[in-house]
Amino acid sequence: MNNPYQPYRPYSRLGNTPPQNPNIVSYVDSVLQKSRNMYGHRASDAQTRFQQQQGNTGIVKTDTDVKYIISSPLLVSQKSMVQQQTLKSKLEYQSPKKSEQIQFQLEQNQNVGLIGQSNKRRVESEKVQLISEQEKSGMPKYKNFMTIKRLGVGKYSEVFLALQIQTGFLVALKVIQKALIIKEMMQGQLAWEIKIQYLLDHPNITRLYTFFQTQTEIVLVLEYCSHGQLNSVQQTKQNKRFNEKEAAQMVQQITLALMYIHNQDVIHRDIKPDNILLSFGQVKLADFSFCVYSPDEYRQTQCGTLIYASPEILEGDMYDKKIDIWGLGVLTYELCFGKPPWKENQQELMKTACFMIPYTASRDLRDFIENLVKRLSRERYTAQQAYNHAWLQRSMQMIPFYISTNENLFN
Repeated sequence: MNNPYQPYRPYSRLGNTPPQNPNIVSYVDSVLQKSRNMYGHRASDAQTRFQQQQGNTGIVKTDTDVKYIISSPLLVSQKSMVQQQTLKSKLEYQSPKKSEQIQFQLEQNQNVGLIGQSNKRRVESEKVQLISEQEKSGMPKYKNFMTIKRLGVGKYSEVFLALQIQTGFLVALKVIQKALIIKEMMQGQLAWEIKIQYLLDHPNITRLYTFFQTQTEIVLVLEYCSHGQLNSVQQTKQNKRFNEKEAAQMVQQITLALMYIHNQDVIHRDIKPDNILLSFGQVKLADFSFCVYSPDEYRQTQCGTLIYASPEILEGDMYDKKIDIWGLGVLTYELCFGKPPWKENQQELMKTACFMIPYTASRDLRDFIENLVKRLSRERYTAQQAYNHAWLQRSMQMIPFYISTNENLFN
């Protein structure tokens, strides 16, 4: 009799084995091309975004692409806010003809003007100065991107803030070393990360615009979230905790993101404050390095972060989407009380879901956490049930309901 619980193979659904050569991106590109062909309802939308290009370039190819990027309401909104910050003088880098086209696009959408021509000399001077500082800093240099500063460092990658020169738009560049990916045999998982995040489209999930390669690196061009990681914001709070209303508003948006990806049969597998980003009051789920598409199968790969790992992960058992719900419960506890319910050396307590909720918690908060952090996954709430809980509903903001009618992108 066949075992219904198949071991995790991140590339098994692609119908072929992962390549054993350095040209990872050619493999990933074939995955993305296959996804574009399969999911026709996204094809026209994808083609008007950054066009995939081989080699050392990340530039959009056509004027149509530039117009789409500039006229996108999401990008225009961010650009208008970025112009109010210190980098506003560096965003103008277009020929006069191109500037007129872009200005027309912006005024048609949100009446956002570009920097005045009177500032052009100062802009050029500051641009030269920024390039000089970049060369001295030793930061990576890519054609069509001006790297500004390092945002963070991970096990396999570094993230940089960069300016897309042709559009004047701020992005985050996730630079992944090919040698590390090959050494850890993570080619297949990288393909899943790119494919899944490329297809996901939700206001509470960071967007992947495109990716390109150099001889030694793979670079993902991601949405830039100006207020950084939730964990960093939490460190600035008194006792490292949010009040219940603030926490509920953030958890609600994270729950919306989980509802969306779970409806698409995607499991994130690494819910924690470091993977939650903030951008002008909006909370976004980020870092899909451990994500997997799992429509009807259980998984068994042990991955994620220990302190947020569910009992199934710790014990090496089969698991499903409910591991994200466990992570959401632990995250909620940490936001409200300033620390996780356990320490890393208390794995036996984690496996039995044994923890104490401070007496200061409201009845609704206590009930919410207890229904998410349960020993048995079948007893945990789904993302939909969590969203409908009184603790979240009581603090609901005016957030568009985005989930119920979504078509499954991976069907």
